[in-house]
Amino acid sequence: MKKFHYSYCALLVMLLLVPGSEAADSSGKASTGKTKSSKKEVSKATTSSKNPKKSTKRQPLAKITKEQESKALGFAKSHHQELAVLLSQLKKNNAGQYRKAVRELSSTSDRLNRLNDRSPDRHELALREWKLDSRIRLLAARMIMSADPELEAKLKSYLLARRDLRLESFIKERDRLEIILARSKSRLDKLNDDIRTLESVSPDTLISRDLDSLKKSVGGARKKSAKFRELKKKTSKAKPTQDTSRKKTATK
Repeated sequence: MKKFHYSYCALLVMLLLVPGSEAADSSGKASTGKTKSSKKEVSKATTSSKNPKKSTKRQPLAKITKEQESKALGFAKSHHQELAVLLSQLKKNNAGQYRKAVRELSSTSDRLNRLNDRSPDRHELALREWKLDSRIRLLAARMIMSADPELEAKLKSYLLARRDLRLESFIKERDRLEIILARSKSRLDKLNDDIRTLESVSPDTLISRDLDSLKKSVGGARKKSAKFRELKKKTSKAKPTQDTSRKKTATK
């Protein structure tokens, strides 16, 4: 099963460091986040002042379409409501990261939709795994900022659920491949029989047999053609007689 990667860790940590965000208030670690953030800003400023030539501007990310945004937000709301809340906060605080997140979620939604068209069963398993992966990454990100034992216990339960889901997926994929192999074996056996049949007959015998069969077909076609021409001649002779009788009746 294909995995759909998404950096929720970076997303959540960034939100935790943003002053006034709901995520920062609920975590109880906002002050620590602010200190770390300010240190990084000072470090970056010092580095850029020492090496002014090396400081380069990052290319802005391409704009996202309304369709991409609607698709990404709808996907998040349907399958991971907490992620949808984080995205709304991200939109207010970091437009660049928000566009990146929307682009990735929109792409994930498209991939899952294509999989649904090909195989609804595999799509269901892939979607369930994405939901678990999304929650696992979110919990792992929170564990960076908090050593709450409940987070670890919940993370273990998600990891166990993902293990069971992967096992189910592997078993179904194995069964699917076994069916394909059984069909392929049947076709292979038939091909081997055809090969043995051809190899057991000499080329001259085979050609002679096929030629006789073709001659019979040609002979039968000739007879049918001759009967058709004869019937056509009889029909063409009968028509003038009928026309003459009609003229005589009209004259009387």
